[in-house]
Amino acid sequence: QAAALEILVFEDRNNDSKVSRYDEGIKGVLVEVLDGETVVASGETAKKGNLTFASLKPGSYTLRFTAPEGIGFAVKGEDFTKESIIGDSGSRVALSDVFTFAAGETVTLNAGARKVGTFSGRVFEDADNNGLMDETDPGVGGVALRLVGKKTGGVYELTSSEDGTYLFDLLPADTYIF
Repeated sequence: QAAALEILVFEDRNNDSKVSRYDEGIKGVLVEVLDGETVVASGETAKKGNLTFASLKPGSYTLRFTAPEGIGFAVKGEDFTKESIIGDSGSRVALSDVFTFAAGETVTLNAGARKVGTFSGRVFEDADNNGLMDETDPGVGGVALRLVGKKTGGVYELTSSEDGTYLFDLLPADTYIF
């Protein structure tokens, strides 16, 4: 007898790993059911963040979540029957721990996500000293850059690329000091 898997990907607005009445579903998250490295089922969450896999073989699986642009993952919970099965991976892809279910069983799992943004630009040498980045102003690579979130206290550091460009990605909503 087949087993079923019900998934809800929700916007974890307070980043506590628990679904609350104010958390809304997130559409367009790719969810893949993995047996080892093999994808045995996949689908995208619907408008309310729901996705059901109705006929899986009983056994042990891992889930791989791939978020759309503008979405990152929130914190992982401790009780997977009530809290998020995945956590912030630092990328738009997150893997769950292995879970197991039996024939005829329906397992419901949640995945907390959050809206994220980016901050980008270019470090340049102002060759003509006019205070503007002109086409002729060369980029400056190797410059250490740091963002600090005023509310979250999050610290993000990186080094500008060879052409002076930089990109801070997957930033949670906050006011940042650069």
